Amino acid sequence: MWKLGGAPKAYEMTSCFEGLAELYRITKKEYYLNACIKLTESILENEITIIGSGSMAEIWCNTKMRQTEPMYHAMETCATVTWMKFLYQMLRLTGNSLYADELESALYNALLAAMTPNGEWWSYFTGLMGERTYSHLQFDDIASSCCVVNGPRGLLITPSWAVMSANDGIVLNLYGQINADAVTPGGKKVSLSVDSEYPVKENVSITVDIKKKEEFCLKLRIPKWSRNTKIKVNGKPYNDYIIPGTYANIKRTWSPGDKVEIILDMRTRIEHAPAGTGDQALVRGPVVLAFDSRLLEPQPTPKETPMLRYEFDNNGQDYIDVELAGTDAQGMWMTFNVPVKDEAGKKHILQMCDFASAGNTWEEGNYFRTWIQQPFDVRHLYIKVDWKANTSASERPVIPVKYKLKK
Repeated sequence: MWKLGGAPKAYEMTSCFEGLAELYRITKKEYYLNACIKLTESILENEITIIGSGSMAEIWCNTKMRQTEPMYHAMETCATVTWMKFLYQMLRLTGNSLYADELESALYNALLAAMTPNGEWWSYFTGLMGERTYSHLQFDDIASSCCVVNGPRGLLITPSWAVMSANDGIVLNLYGQINADAVTPGGKKVSLSVDSEYPVKENVSITVDIKKKEEFCLKLRIPKWSRNTKIKVNGKPYNDYIIPGTYANIKRTWSPGDKVEIILDMRTRIEHAPAGTGDQALVRGPVVLAFDSRLLEPQPTPKETPMLRYEFDNNGQDYIDVELAGTDAQGMWMTFNVPVKDEAGKKHILQMCDFASAGNTWEEGNYFRTWIQQPFDVRHLYIKVDWKANTSASERPVIPVKYKLKK
């Protein structure tokens, strides 16, 4: 555990190290870069939770070990965004795909969960259970708050790290629907068209559009969670050094219209609580799953119903067979059928959703939960964390009228 004098404010500290990364870029003094690397290692080891962010009450405070607890003022949006900005600096400086993996986790989970579905407002804090709560109006003179202002910055840096340039070619870090222009080592324009429904589905198709043939390297990020990735180039299998947590470096002479196909390993993983509490969480590709009261309603109190205990039905394996499903719940991006079994061994299906969709009515009573005890009693599935856990306001915040979009 790293030690610091004074309060380790997450947003401010990480901003200072972002400046240190810029100082290394100017001076090339290795001890600046080494300090930045040590900080990222420490934050990843001690602070970053399953949704790709950390902090509690705006402070780095061993959040990783405490993430199964009901947390007060957890995962400040400013801390999430500044962490992402620092990761982007480290990705640029080192070319280490680990930083792109962490950027993706923060983007699809902590950041999107902090934004209202239509993008009009943000949360100040984003817990792993309870209710979503709008950011309070921190500054009356501009009718906003620091997190509402910073949230969009996390979105706006995404194109910068989605597709990047390297000395020997082009780097593709994000597999969503993308049309991007880049420059080859020979100074020629190349366009990449990425056709996919990622991260909903695992198939990705990339078209390389270049006017004249040229040899360069197309670097494809192989996420650390994709244990069995398949790649084809113009229909032929590519098998050279496809290693999770690195880049597949496809060096060849590219022709106009060449196609690359990727099939990522999107099996749903069982994650175990770092603190050893016995809680488990599910992660499919980069997306964390959560229970939501719109999909599985809160059950009657113990006096009204007998105990009903379930556990994830994964047969002791690291993966669980989860299927994409449909739902009538408004505003949900992804829903999943999750196999569970009761104490008698009988199999059942419960529905979960992606973390960004969980609780996103932002209304009182729309509960969600990510980490789940095993086995769990459905009567006690939702820990009804008060909305005050996510705000400094004395009354439950609402979106200011001037920013509220018409339905």
